Amino acid sequence: MKPGTIYSWVEGLLEDRKVSFPEGWVDPERPRRIEAAAARTGLERLRPIKETLPEDFTYDEIRIVVACLRGLRATV
Repeated sequence: MKPGTIYSWVEGLLEDRKVSFPEGWVDPERPRRIEAAAARTGLERLRPIKETLPEDFTYDEIRIVVACLRGLRATV
């Protein structure tokens, strides 16, 4: 199975709040920076978030954090 497929499944589970944030999948310092970028650009698209972060941030990391944020937003 490809990593992108696994990230997609986890992304869906996070958005539906069926699982909690997968510790160890994203460096502990990165979620705060991703959340700050998402607060400025919105949660609708990943590319604007990626463009505001340093190059070493991956789309997979961003997807995981944004999925958690979307899941939280859906419960409010």
